[in-house]
Amino acid sequence: MNGAEILLKTAAQAGVDVCFTNPGTTELPIVAAFETAPAIRSVLGLFEGCCSGAADGYGRMTGSPAMTLFHLGPGLGNAVSNLHNARRAVGLQHALRYLGCKREDTAIIEDRMDTDIIAGINSDIDTVLVLSGVTSREDLQRFAYHPRYILERGNRYPGLTRRVPTSALEKVEELVSALKRTFADRAQI
Repeated sequence: MNGAEILLKTAAQAGVDVCFTNPGTTELPIVAAFETAPAIRSVLGLFEGCCSGAADGYGRMTGSPAMTLFHLGPGLGNAVSNLHNARRAVGLQHALRYLGCKREDTAIIEDRMDTDIIAGINSDIDTVLVLSGVTSREDLQRFAYHPRYILERGNRYPGLTRRVPTSALEKVEELVSALKRTFADRAQI
Protein backbone atom coordinates (compact mmCIF):
# COMPACT_ATOMS: atom_id res chain seq x y z
CA MET A 1 0.00 0.00 0.00
CA ASN A 2 1.43 3.39 -0.98
CA GLY A 3 0.85 6.85 0.51
CA ALA A 4 -1.95 7.77 -1.91
CA GLU A 5 -3.85 4.59 -1.08
CA ILE A 6 -3.38 5.22 2.65
CA LEU A 7 -4.67 8.79 2.20
CA LEU A 8 -7.87 7.60 0.51
CA LYS A 9 -8.37 4.73 2.98
CA THR A 10 -8.07 7.21 5.88
CA ALA A 11 -10.48 9.63 4.20
CA ALA A 12 -13.02 6.82 3.68
CA GLN A 13 -12.71 5.84 7.35
CA ALA A 14 -13.44 9.47 8.26
CA GLY A 15 -16.72 9.31 6.34
CA VAL A 16 -15.66 10.81 3.01
CA ASP A 17 -17.57 9.21 0.15
CA VAL A 18 -16.93 11.71 -2.66
CA CYS A 19 -13.92 13.67 -3.90
CA PHE A 20 -14.34 16.63 -6.26
CA THR A 21 -11.20 16.72 -8.37
CA ASN A 22 -9.28 18.87 -10.81
CA PRO A 23 -5.89 17.18 -10.58
CA GLY A 24 -2.66 17.94 -12.34
CA THR A 25 0.17 15.60 -13.26
CA THR A 26 1.72 15.78 -9.77
CA GLU A 27 -1.46 14.24 -8.31
CA LEU A 28 -1.57 11.21 -10.64
CA PRO A 29 -0.68 8.74 -7.86
CA ILE A 30 -3.78 9.84 -5.95
CA VAL A 31 -5.91 9.65 -9.10
CA ALA A 32 -4.66 6.09 -9.66
CA ALA A 33 -5.38 5.21 -6.01
CA PHE A 34 -9.10 5.88 -6.53
CA GLU A 35 -9.21 2.44 -8.20
CA THR A 36 -8.27 0.90 -4.83
CA ALA A 37 -10.80 3.00 -2.86
CA PRO A 38 -14.28 2.05 -4.08
CA ALA A 39 -15.87 3.77 -1.07
CA ILE A 40 -14.88 7.19 -2.47
CA ARG A 41 -16.41 8.36 -5.74
CA SER A 42 -14.22 10.71 -7.79
CA VAL A 43 -16.04 13.56 -9.55
CA LEU A 44 -13.97 15.44 -12.14
CA GLY A 45 -14.52 19.19 -12.38
CA LEU A 46 -13.31 21.60 -15.05
CA PHE A 47 -12.23 24.32 -12.61
CA GLU A 48 -10.97 24.23 -9.02
CA GLY A 49 -13.48 26.85 -7.92
CA CYS A 50 -16.32 24.60 -9.12
CA CYS A 51 -14.85 21.65 -7.22
CA SER A 52 -14.40 23.52 -3.96
CA GLY A 53 -17.89 25.02 -4.24
CA ALA A 54 -19.36 21.59 -5.00
CA ALA A 55 -17.57 20.06 -2.00
CA ASP A 56 -18.85 22.87 0.23
CA GLY A 57 -22.42 22.44 -1.02
CA TYR A 58 -22.25 18.66 -0.77
CA GLY A 59 -21.03 18.88 2.80
CA ARG A 60 -23.76 21.33 3.79
CA MET A 61 -26.54 19.34 2.13
CA THR A 62 -25.53 15.89 3.35
CA GLY A 63 -23.78 16.74 6.62
CA SER A 64 -20.94 14.48 5.45
CA PRO A 65 -17.38 15.56 4.79
CA ALA A 66 -16.35 15.99 1.18
CA MET A 67 -12.85 15.92 -0.23
CA THR A 68 -11.17 17.98 -2.93
CA LEU A 69 -8.09 17.26 -5.03
CA PHE A 70 -6.37 20.14 -6.87
CA HIS A 71 -3.03 20.55 -8.49
CA LEU A 72 -0.31 22.46 -6.72
CA GLY A 73 -0.17 26.23 -6.27
CA PRO A 74 -2.53 27.74 -8.86
CA GLY A 75 -5.16 25.06 -8.31
CA LEU A 76 -5.39 25.81 -4.62
CA GLY A 77 -5.31 29.54 -5.40
CA ASN A 78 -8.35 29.15 -7.67
CA ALA A 79 -10.27 27.32 -4.93
CA VAL A 80 -9.25 29.26 -1.84
CA SER A 81 -12.16 31.73 -1.75
CA ASN A 82 -14.67 28.87 -1.56
CA LEU A 83 -12.57 27.14 1.08
CA HIS A 84 -12.57 30.34 3.14
CA ASN A 85 -16.35 30.67 2.86
CA ALA A 86 -16.87 26.99 3.69
CA ARG A 87 -14.68 27.27 6.79
CA ARG A 88 -16.56 30.32 8.01
CA ALA A 89 -19.95 28.74 7.38
CA VAL A 90 -18.98 25.52 9.15
CA GLY A 91 -17.64 27.62 12.02
CA LEU A 92 -20.95 29.47 12.24
CA GLN A 93 -22.94 26.25 12.20
CA HIS A 94 -20.70 24.80 14.92
CA ALA A 95 -21.07 27.97 17.00
CA LEU A 96 -24.87 27.83 16.72
CA ARG A 97 -24.91 24.20 17.86
CA TYR A 98 -22.49 24.93 20.70
CA LEU A 99 -24.53 27.89 21.93
CA GLY A 100 -27.84 26.10 21.46
CA CYS A 101 -29.11 28.80 19.10
CA LYS A 102 -31.37 28.42 16.11
CA ARG A 103 -30.34 29.89 12.78
CA GLU A 104 -33.63 31.78 12.47
CA ASP A 105 -33.08 33.44 15.88
CA THR A 106 -29.56 34.62 15.03
CA ALA A 107 -28.11 37.63 13.23
CA ILE A 108 -24.56 38.48 12.25
CA ILE A 109 -23.69 42.15 12.79
CA GLU A 110 -20.57 43.18 10.92
CA ASP A 111 -19.02 46.05 8.97
CA ARG A 112 -17.38 44.02 6.18
CA MET A 113 -19.29 42.61 3.23
CA ASP A 114 -16.52 40.21 2.22
CA THR A 115 -16.15 38.27 5.47
CA ASP A 116 -18.88 37.70 8.04
CA ILE A 117 -21.74 39.13 5.95
CA ILE A 118 -21.12 36.64 3.13
CA ALA A 119 -20.61 33.85 5.67
CA GLY A 120 -23.97 34.70 7.24
CA ILE A 121 -25.68 34.75 3.86
CA ASN A 122 -24.07 31.43 2.92
CA SER A 123 -25.31 29.96 6.22
CA ASP A 124 -28.81 31.40 5.76
CA ILE A 125 -28.43 33.59 8.86
CA ASP A 126 -29.81 37.14 8.97
CA THR A 127 -27.12 39.76 8.43
CA VAL A 128 -26.80 43.35 9.60
CA LEU A 129 -24.21 45.54 7.90
CA VAL A 130 -23.01 48.48 10.00
CA LEU A 131 -21.76 51.31 7.78
CA SER A 132 -18.75 52.12 9.94
CA GLY A 133 -16.43 53.23 7.15
CA VAL A 134 -15.02 49.80 6.25
CA THR A 135 -17.90 49.26 3.81
CA SER A 136 -19.76 52.29 2.52
CA ARG A 137 -23.22 52.52 0.99
CA GLU A 138 -21.53 53.15 -2.38
CA ASP A 139 -19.53 49.89 -2.01
CA LEU A 140 -22.73 47.85 -1.90
CA GLN A 141 -23.24 48.05 -5.66
CA ARG A 142 -20.00 46.06 -6.16
CA PHE A 143 -21.47 42.99 -4.48
CA ALA A 144 -23.90 40.49 -5.97
CA TYR A 145 -25.23 39.75 -2.47
CA HIS A 146 -26.67 42.10 0.13
CA PRO A 147 -27.26 42.05 3.88
CA ARG A 148 -30.79 41.80 5.20
CA TYR A 149 -30.41 45.02 7.23
CA ILE A 150 -28.12 48.04 7.02
CA LEU A 151 -27.35 50.36 9.93
CA GLU A 152 -25.83 53.81 9.54
CA ARG A 153 -23.04 54.56 11.98
CA GLY A 154 -23.54 57.04 14.79
CA ASN A 155 -27.24 57.55 15.43
CA ARG A 156 -29.16 54.96 17.39
CA TYR A 157 -31.02 53.07 14.60
CA PRO A 158 -32.30 55.71 12.13
CA GLY A 159 -30.33 54.36 9.19
CA LEU A 160 -32.12 51.07 8.95
CA THR A 161 -33.03 50.24 5.40
CA ARG A 162 -35.39 47.52 6.61
CA ARG A 163 -37.32 47.40 9.85
CA VAL A 164 -35.67 45.35 12.60
CA PRO A 165 -38.06 44.04 15.26
CA THR A 166 -37.73 45.93 18.54
CA SER A 167 -37.19 42.66 20.40
CA ALA A 168 -34.12 41.92 18.23
CA LEU A 169 -32.63 45.34 18.97
CA GLU A 170 -33.27 44.87 22.69
CA LYS A 171 -31.44 41.53 22.54
CA VAL A 172 -28.48 43.20 20.83
CA GLU A 173 -28.41 45.91 23.50
CA GLU A 174 -28.56 43.27 26.27
CA LEU A 175 -25.70 41.36 24.65
CA VAL A 176 -23.54 44.47 24.27
CA SER A 177 -24.20 45.43 27.91
CA ALA A 178 -23.30 41.94 29.09
CA LEU A 179 -20.11 41.96 27.02
CA LYS A 180 -19.12 45.36 28.40
CA ARG A 181 -19.63 44.13 31.97
CA THR A 182 -17.75 40.89 31.32
CA PHE A 183 -14.76 42.45 29.60
CA ALA A 184 -14.67 45.85 31.34
CA ASP A 185 -11.43 45.05 33.12
CA ARG A 186 -9.80 43.29 30.13
CA ALA A 187 -10.60 45.21 26.97
CA GLN A 188 -12.32 48.23 25.51
CA ILE A 189 -15.55 47.55 23.64
